[in-house]
Amino acid sequence: MIIEKNEAKKILLRGGNLIIPTETVYGLAASINFPEAIEKIYQLKNRPRENPLIVHSATISQVLEFVQNVPKTFFLLAEKFWPGPLTMILEAKGDLNSQITAGLKTVAVRIPNHKETKELLEEAGPVVAPSANLSGKPSSTKISHIEKDFGKEFPILKGEEPTCGVESTIIGWIEQKWVLLRYGFIPKDAIELILGEPIDHSNLQICPGTKFRHYSPDAKIYIQNEMKSKVDAIIGYENRDYETNQKFYSLGRDDEPEKIAHKLFAVFRKIDEDSLEKVWIDINLPREGLYLTLIERILKASSS
Repeated sequence: MIIEKNEAKKILLRGGNLIIPTETVYGLAASINFPEAIEKIYQLKNRPRENPLIVHSATISQVLEFVQNVPKTFFLLAEKFWPGPLTMILEAKGDLNSQITAGLKTVAVRIPNHKETKELLEEAGPVVAPSANLSGKPSSTKISHIEKDFGKEFPILKGEEPTCGVESTIIGWIEQKWVLLRYGFIPKDAIELILGEPIDHSNLQICPGTKFRHYSPDAKIYIQNEMKSKVDAIIGYENRDYETNQKFYSLGRDDEPEKIAHKLFAVFRKIDEDSLEKVWIDINLPREGLYLTLIERILKASSS
């Protein structure tokens, strides 16, 4: 159910839940001021309680209400990438609700680059908003995905659908250095360019979206070449010849990673809508930039 900003604001300020569009994927939102609404997120998604939530804010001043001992480089990164698909994990102030932090001493924060959602956050205040999907399943990038998971009557803020198609990149300030915790739409090397130094990426298993099974359709996804002839369909790229008569799902051209990202979860959703059981996906992609995120998401979704 599509709703206008004023109705969305009322829902948040009375302790309700709604779906918000962001530039990455749709989010299931609750005001940070209503513990019952935050708890409802965990229930609706069947989300593990040890999986922290990301606080979405409209401004840096809002973000600074929740964090402390912020490094100077935080402001460099914020100036370059916010609003945008970068989440930063920083030391949380002591009075922040432990439902948000999952009992950790840190909190994840970002400013989404989406006009209608940013306007809502300016008026209603910050929200927590994990991806609007059932835990473990592909994130929602279209309204039809939300309706499938939560029903047609669940309120959705009116606004442009997500354009990135994959979630934000997550980095954390850990032991006086920035660490990559989740691959996302902003490539690792773009962050390193701003910092002027490499960032550690050895802790990718301690973060939401990497610690837990994620992004997976009901169909079994295979990546080994020997499975290509044994599946119901192939997911691949329109500029490659697969020499097969099997049903084909296109992710676009292999030299356009942004377009692949935009389509990936929608294709995962589509193969379930078509009741397929086994699908092979072409993972022969460059090991650089946004391609690393795409490969990571495919591996997380695969059965092999």
